[in-house]
Amino acid sequence: MAKLNRRQMLIAGLVAGAATSVTVNYLRDRMAEDTSEGKADLGFEEETPLERLLEVRDSVTLTPPEVPYDRALSSFFVRCCRLGTEQYLKAEQSLQDALQYDGAISQLESYTEEFEAYRQVASFKAEREPGFLEKQIKKHVLKEMEVPEIRQVYYGFVLTSPQHHIVVFRGTQELDEWIANLDASQEYYRIYDISPGRVHKGFNDIYQETLDEQVRAVVGSLDPNLPCYFTGHSLGGALAVLAAIDIAESFSDRRDRLRAYTYGTPRVGDPIFAKYYSELVPNTYRIVNIADVTPTLPPTVLGKQVYLHVGQEWSFLNQTGDMSPNHQLAAYRAAIERQIEQTDVTSYNNIATG
Repeated sequence: MAKLNRRQMLIAGLVAGAATSVTVNYLRDRMAEDTSEGKADLGFEEETPLERLLEVRDSVTLTPPEVPYDRALSSFFVRCCRLGTEQYLKAEQSLQDALQYDGAISQLESYTEEFEAYRQVASFKAEREPGFLEKQIKKHVLKEMEVPEIRQVYYGFVLTSPQHHIVVFRGTQELDEWIANLDASQEYYRIYDISPGRVHKGFNDIYQETLDEQVRAVVGSLDPNLPCYFTGHSLGGALAVLAAIDIAESFSDRRDRLRAYTYGTPRVGDPIFAKYYSELVPNTYRIVNIADVTPTLPPTVLGKQVYLHVGQEWSFLNQTGDMSPNHQLAAYRAAIERQIEQTDVTSYNNIATG
C-alpha cells in the first residue's frame, strides 16, 4: 500500500480534526437561515417543515437499471479506484524526490496482470497552487519541507479494451478538496437553460473547474459502440456521477452504453437532479458499507435543501469500530470479493433515498 508522506498526514489530520466542528456549525447555520432559496424548485411553503421535505424526497421515483449489477466488474473497479489514489501519491512522492512521473498506472504498487488487458489512454490532471491554509501550515509547521508553488495533481485515468472503457476518479486528497466536501450548499446544475435541479456546490466546482473539458475530450475520442463505465470512491464517486451525466448530455447517442459504479459516495444533488440523472444514466450502482458515515452526507434534509442519492444501492455491513476504516477502499474490496453486497430491487426507490 502506498504511504502518506508527513505533509499529507498532517494536512489530513488537521482537516479531519476541524471537520466535525465546521460541519456542526454549518448545519446549525443552514437550519437557522430565514431564506426562501430553493422554494420555487421544490414547491416549498414559507415555512418548510421536515415532513414536507421528506414528502418531496419520497415522491420521486427513480428510473431503475436496465443492465444487471456485475460483481466481477465491480471487484475490478474497486482495484481501479485504489490505483487512482496511488497515482496521486506517486506523483506527490516523485515531486519531492525530484523525479518525473507521467501518470502511468503500470508503475503503481497495486497494478496486476489483470490490467494488462487494458490500455491507458489518458490521465486527468491539473496544476495546483498552494492555498492560504497550506501556506500557513508550511510556514508554521512544515518549515523544513518544501511546498512547490505549482504542483501537478492527478485526479484519475481512463482505460480502454476491446470490451469496454473505464473512467476512474480518485477520492479526496488535497486540502482544498476537503474544504469543498464541506461546501454542501446547492447550486443550479447548469444555468444556460432550464436547470434540472441543484447539486452540491463543492463537488460541482471541482468537476467544472478542473475535469469537465478533459472528460469530454477523452471520452469523445473513444469508440462510441462500447460500454463506458464511470467509477470512483468517496469524492471520486461524486465526480463519476457528474462525469456520467455530463457525457450523457454531451453525447446523447451513447446514453444506453453508459454505466456507473460508485463506492462510499456522498449525496450529489436534490430530488430533481436525481430523477433527471436516473433517466439519462439509469445503469448506476451505488455500493455502500452500512457502517460508513460518508454515504449519509450531506444529510437528506439540510436546512431548506433536500439531498437524494442516485443509483441502485448494493449494501453490506463491515463494522470495524472506527469511522475511518469503515470508509476505506479495503473494506469495500473485501466485501465485494466475498460477494456479500446485496440489494432489494423490489424496493429500489426506497433504497435509493436512504
